[in-house]
Amino acid sequence: MSFSKERNVPVFCGEFGVYMINSLNEDRVRWYEIVTAALDKRNISRASWDYYGGFGVFNSEGRGDFYADLNTDVVRAMGFTPPAQVPRQYEPFKNGFTIFDDYPARDFSCGYWDEESDFSLYDTNAAQGEFSIRWGNAARYNVFYFAFDRGGNLGEIVNNGVLEFKARAEKPVLFDIRFVNPENPNSIPWRMRYTINDKILPPDGKWRTIRIPLNGMEDMGAWVNSTQKWLPSQKKFSWSDINRLEFVAEHGDMKGVHVWFDDIKLVVP
Repeated sequence: MSFSKERNVPVFCGEFGVYMINSLNEDRVRWYEIVTAALDKRNISRASWDYYGGFGVFNSEGRGDFYADLNTDVVRAMGFTPPAQVPRQYEPFKNGFTIFDDYPARDFSCGYWDEESDFSLYDTNAAQGEFSIRWGNAARYNVFYFAFDRGGNLGEIVNNGVLEFKARAEKPVLFDIRFVNPENPNSIPWRMRYTINDKILPPDGKWRTIRIPLNGMEDMGAWVNSTQKWLPSQKKFSWSDINRLEFVAEHGDMKGVHVWFDDIKLVVP
């Protein structure tokens, strides 16, 4: 502030926020109230780290609905007036749909974490089209994902739906693919997984088509970030409320190992 006064220039706080996954909502709201008040008192303009994402203003990390999924407590804590929230019921999927084909499909956003991993949506070694996904050098539990931004109700296609994608690897692999329910005050992020190993994806560098029946996946439990606790399976996973499709190095480090993915879609025969 002394610099601001001496130079007669404004101060701008360009990044502030609380990561929702590692915090209780009431603690997060209290932090925003305190920091917002401190910035306002000093006439410091501010911008939240995210609009959507882990620091975003929605109830989950995805690109939420402004009129149905805002975290209104956080929005008010930052000094804004949120619109009335009217929960929306998204129609269940009845047919197949594309998730990635050169780019993430409409109504899906893609993300990953782990600064040391090698991740690209634009690798030109594609099975078809222009681009594929390259994922490699992943530490254990590293993940990349596709968020269902407009709701993921697979309840009507779970019995005959198939997750289909193309993949290639040059070294032996062991990783999980899983669907995850949302984590919020009303939902626990239960997981349904399928493990990919070198028998399913041989390390020969060739593109393979992998097909995973949804009803053949394994209910595995939930990691609750807000409490930092693991919950064993209680058979409560909901196919009618999917938040994300994740690709994760669940079983160990994948250092020096790369996997390429292309043409990711849900197929309903």
